[in-house]
Amino acid sequence: MVAGGAERDTAHGAATSAAHDDGSGAASASASAFGAVRGRLGAVLPPIASARTWLAVIHLLAGFVLGMLSFTLLITGAAIGVALLPLFLSGVPVLIAVRWLCGQFCRSERARFNVLLGVRISGLPPRPDGGTWRPVPGGRSPRRRRTAS
Repeated sequence: MVAGGAERDTAHGAATSAAHDDGSGAASASASAFGAVRGRLGAVLPPIASARTWLAVIHLLAGFVLGMLSFTLLITGAAIGVALLPLFLSGVPVLIAVRWLCGQFCRSERARFNVLLGVRISGLPPRPDGGTWRPVPGGRSPRRRRTAS
């Protein structure tokens, strides 16, 4: 394709130089410069027009929107939940809802990576005892902390 384009540019340059050549060779120099610029653009434009590039752009824009949305909802929900705790523990359902929203945002992020980038990120495996709360990795319980000191 590049060779065909170079032949076309050379033929165009020859026709231009024959029609407008005043003997100085300026017309053929401008035609060869045009061919060089056209060749560089041909090397740059295919990556811009590829579907992979646009999927990456969509991935970044969706990540920005989802990140702003999740940050706003989760920080606001956590603040409201903590503020309502002294009021007869009415903040507990709000904090449970915030924790549930965290899981939903995690699922949406994994799905976005899978669809737009083709990267499969697995979720956490379920606990063998069926519980929902997980211990902190590397963390120690108060009993172990007392005996370790």
